[in-house]
Amino acid sequence: MPEVLAEFSVTPMVEGELKPFIDVAVEEIDKSGLNYEVGPVGTILEGDLDRVFDAIKHAHQAVLDKGVDRVVTD
Repeated sequence: MPEVLAEFSVTPMVEGELKPFIDVAVEEIDKSGLNYEVGPVGTILEGDLDRVFDAIKHAHQAVLDKGVDRVVTD
């Protein structure tokens, strides 16, 4: 599988503080073992295409698991 760089953001559709939700998404990315860099508007992931997409999916799901009804990942 090819190596890729992907920039993405996970945005919970909630009122109030977003940081706790973003933190849980970053924790999931960290668990992936992939190289990543958190920036002001998104996170850059580097690695095998399937592993990158899996990490993004896990980050999205982790935010949903915190009780958010709607999450936008782009």
